[in-house]
Amino acid sequence: MKYLFILVLVFTYSLSFAQYNRKVDKFTDEIVCRFATPNISFYKYINSADTMYQTAFVLYDSYLTVSGKDAILLFSDGSKLELKGEVNSEAASSSNYRYTFYTYGKEVVEKLSKINIEGFKLHIFEKNISSANRPQIKNAAKTILVSK
Repeated sequence: MKYLFILVLVFTYSLSFAQYNRKVDKFTDEIVCRFATPNISFYKYINSADTMYQTAFVLYDSYLTVSGKDAILLFSDGSKLELKGEVNSEAASSSNYRYTFYTYGKEVVEKLSKINIEGFKLHIFEKNISSANRPQIKNAAKTILVSK
């Protein structure tokens, strides 16, 4: 039953710009599960010794800044989660820059699986999550948690 639920989620959300992938590294036998939504991607790395979670928050802006730090997540219940780390920047096109913040650990994924996220801030840049994408992100986090 659990696998049917996951398949339905994968099919439903792949139609709405979300993408679920699962692959096995033939050299290390590590399983890599990825669920990408428009601004947040979830990764789960499973090997014989450990399971690691990674979440990537991405936004684009025309203004360049370097050495950005930290992220703040804003949830629909009004709570905030402050995360420490580096904001990576790179040119995305001739007029836009891509900013990415990576966080590691299951706690962030669990929170995103329970409460809708309204937006996030990376250094000085903010990204509001559309109300249509909020349930999609929540379900992507749930799917990654149960991926095998």
